[in-house]
Amino acid sequence: MRFLATFPLLVALVAAGCAPDALTSPRSATRPPAHATADRSNIASLPISGRCALTTLGSVPYPAPPVFRQTATGECQLSHLGRVQVDFVQVVNFATRTQQSLELSYTAPNGDILYAASAGTNTPTSTGADFTAVITFAGGTGRFANARGQAQAIGEANIAAGTSEYVLDGWIAYDAADSAGK
Repeated sequence: MRFLATFPLLVALVAAGCAPDALTSPRSATRPPAHATADRSNIASLPISGRCALTTLGSVPYPAPPVFRQTATGECQLSHLGRVQVDFVQVVNFATRTQQSLELSYTAPNGDILYAASAGTNTPTSTGADFTAVITFAGGTGRFANARGQAQAIGEANIAAGTSEYVLDGWIAYDAADSAGK
């Protein structure tokens, strides 16, 4: 019974992405080639990777409803951003074992914010759940004003500990001129 009471927390820990329809299996986060165009010569596709730990989670109602709204915050160490704070609000659907973000952002130490969306799936384990998600980067502030990209997140949630960790691996493109002096 403890697992059933904490399963919503487990699923809520999953940092996942936004798509028009629920995602049943994450898409590949393949990196496009670096490119330059006449009007946007400073845009380059770069690899982005790192590790995130979610430590502050919103409360989960008991008994948990089949669809639940979850909030969470944590920290990540990501290439091209450094140590960042991650904040998200997501909708978790227990019946389909999916989740989709309503809000997702990564805030860099200098205040630049990278906005994203996510969608993913999860599989229960003896201690919580394993999950995968696709994170799509879509603009932001400062150097990330015109950012775009995609990454795959793979992680696990530990219900007893109330924590979740995931690794992120993919690509990001943003205007290098916007990052001058950052």
